[in-house]
Amino acid sequence: MRHTAPLLALWLGLAALPLRADVIDMPMPYDAPAAPYQGVSPEELLKRPRVELSLPVRGMSMEQVEAKYGRALEVVPAVGRPPITRWVYDDFTVYFEYLYVIRSVEKQRPMQRPELPPLPATLPEAAPALSTEGESVAPGLYE
Repeated sequence: MRHTAPLLALWLGLAALPLRADVIDMPMPYDAPAAPYQGVSPEELLKRPRVELSLPVRGMSMEQVEAKYGRALEVVPAVGRPPITRWVYDDFTVYFEYLYVIRSVEKQRPMQRPELPPLPATLPEAAPALSTEGESVAPGLYE
């Protein structure tokens, strides 16, 4: 009983300490032709607004999705209990439980890498190697 007060004080003291967390904001990759962005800094590209894709929302019926987005490129038949059906479109995939949307997921596109310039036909001559046999690398330093 007499140890309860110090433990309670310690617990309240620790609970009062401020908590800290870092937030890391990472840009989403997008594919775009490299030419329009030549000469533009990465900071400038990050300031540009990202176009959000309109995805089907939870609770939409299969009929509503087909009416708004058209026929899917691929319909994967229902699997499991409850039955989960998947409709695949160009830019996103829709998951249905029975007849209703439970999740829509945007496809991630690989980032386009800039093309590297071609290698020169001949490489420049390397500088001659320094010989260290019998010579001091730094004369006077270790003497």
